Amino acid sequence: MRKFTIARLLLATSLALPAASLLAEEVRLGLGYDRARNGHGFELHKFGDLWSLYFYTYDANGDPEWFLGLAEMDGGLLAGDLNRYTYDESRSPAAQADTVFDGEFRLDFSDGENSEACDDGTWRGDAEQLASFYWRVGNSSGTWCTELLKIDDGAARGTYYGGVWYGGQGDSGYGFTMSHMDDTVSALAYYYDANGNPRWALGVAPQDATAVALTHFTGYCRTCTPVPIDPFPAGTLALDWAQGSNPGGGNDQAELDLSYPQWPFGTFYRQFTLERLSDGDVVGEYSKEYAMGSDVMFVAAWQLDDGGSDDEQVMMAPPIRLADTERVANDLMPGPQANAAVGLAADGSYVITWEDDNDENGYYQVYARGFHPNGDERFSRITVNTAGAGQQRFPDIAVAPNGDFVVVWEDDTNDNFFSDIMARGFHANGTQKFADIVVNDDSAGHQMDPAVGIADDGSFVVVWADDTNANELYQVAARGFNANGTEKFRQRELNLEDAGQQFQPDVAVGPNGDFAAAWVDDADLNHYYEIHGRGFSASGSAWSKMVTVNQVATASQYHPAVSIGADRSFAVAWVDQAHSVKVRAFESRGDALYDEVLVSDESQSVNDRPAIALLPDGGAVVAWGYLPGDGEFDLAAAVVNPEGGHAGDISLGRASAAERRLPSIAIR
Repeated sequence: MRKFTIARLLLATSLALPAASLLAEEVRLGLGYDRARNGHGFELHKFGDLWSLYFYTYDANGDPEWFLGLAEMDGGLLAGDLNRYTYDESRSPAAQADTVFDGEFRLDFSDGENSEACDDGTWRGDAEQLASFYWRVGNSSGTWCTELLKIDDGAARGTYYGGVWYGGQGDSGYGFTMSHMDDTVSALAYYYDANGNPRWALGVAPQDATAVALTHFTGYCRTCTPVPIDPFPAGTLALDWAQGSNPGGGNDQAELDLSYPQWPFGTFYRQFTLERLSDGDVVGEYSKEYAMGSDVMFVAAWQLDDGGSDDEQVMMAPPIRLADTERVANDLMPGPQANAAVGLAADGSYVITWEDDNDENGYYQVYARGFHPNGDERFSRITVNTAGAGQQRFPDIAVAPNGDFVVVWEDDTNDNFFSDIMARGFHANGTQKFADIVVNDDSAGHQMDPAVGIADDGSFVVVWADDTNANELYQVAARGFNANGTEKFRQRELNLEDAGQQFQPDVAVGPNGDFAAAWVDDADLNHYYEIHGRGFSASGSAWSKMVTVNQVATASQYHPAVSIGADRSFAVAWVDQAHSVKVRAFESRGDALYDEVLVSDESQSVNDRPAIALLPDGGAVVAWGYLPGDGEFDLAAAVVNPEGGHAGDISLGRASAAERRLPSIAIR
């Protein structure tokens, strides 16, 4: 059978081309506009199963006003009523929908490129997410051709501030949204003038700014001939992110101080404790078409089997419209290539490594190849292992923010079935950073299952299953290295109990070198496997207690995958004996943040090795291979919110009917 390993970069970038059709699972959240009517636009957010559309526009006098629509999406169509809210402090609640106003909207992504609205003579050859947007406000109406506003999410960022923010149920009806744009954030404030009319203002500031200068615009009405829009100062949005890397946790404060120097409408001033209103702005931005352009990107790799010959190849798809177009990543076609792993740099470039037997002699080498975010080659195929004799298999890779990377693998140069764990470092351009090093400090016995994680400074940690005494009972070992390949901390055993079996380890390294590890444990050799996990400092000392990740102890658990947050929290995904994929997260000391969560569907009869990545808000993306009813392995993915709720599934698309399994993901 022919097997492939696919690597697809899942990015929202300005490289996209218009697609003829979009379904609900492909629609990205964010800002949309018609380039023929610049100044008007809308924002898409998500609240559970509901989608929200904030229509920011101008009234008959050219003054800013906004409307809100809520609806469920059917295929690629979002349609519902448009509501106009007014504000009156003498009533409760102060913000209420205007019962006299009548409006509606219909946003159709299903065939935007070919819609009548987009056939208006305006060039949109570089547009993303084309849609036909019909609106009716009172007796006036129109249909516009809209596209996704270009937002660059290529830069690395730490804390995520995106979403819909407000002051809670006690004083609702106003607030602001934030979106990341490279190393800045944009803020759109929605509020009211002194007459209670809905108004909006826009500002842009550095990502960690404590104040955003807001600007009003006077423009042209929705049915008027477009004219240049005029800006004038509106006031400030002051922010106090007391929760640090976990915004919205309960103590963050905001102050809106707005005035209207050119209007007789007074001022709007509020101080309030921030709450993130939209579950979808964090969850949905990662759920819909894998990533919203304003915050996060991740790259996925998986194995594909088209039912043909035994040849295997490594393939990929570039991030152009995230389309189902696949390209061969390896440039040596004969023979099998398998067990690919992928890592992602802060600028969206990525590196794929795999084991290769292109001469079909039964002996594998480890190769790597680098790519730009658009899928073009960054550096050509390189042979990772220096010694070509024997077997080199099961590589793993970790990529630093600057693109430097480390590859680890099982090495059996003398072909005696006892492997060492090797590592080699490279610069972002594929040139050597340090030569091959033997990771394990005792070459006796057998070492297997290597995994590697890397810190922002290029230092890295390798974990593996170690049977130095060759008694076929494995322990989980770890060793730390500096960016130049010299030792950072000595080899140490991660599991507390020496008895029984410990194997299938995984490791995740945080920005400063702290790391978390998870592994399969059968200390009492009763053949009921559990998942254990623990957190460690950059020096290799433990900073959390050892935890049993799974809560069901009457069956076996396999294939753990771990991810770590900047606050030392960590999350683990695994497969249980019933072939279900589960997730559980822990705070830095090892206390559980929530009970184990089932993320796979009951219709998925067999589930393969999962992969996991923590999101900036504390949620997680999980991906896995599964066996559906048609008997052909496919890929699935889901989002878990910070409270442990199964927040939604991700459609990974499908370019062919071939099997796809064994996913690997990396996130920035």
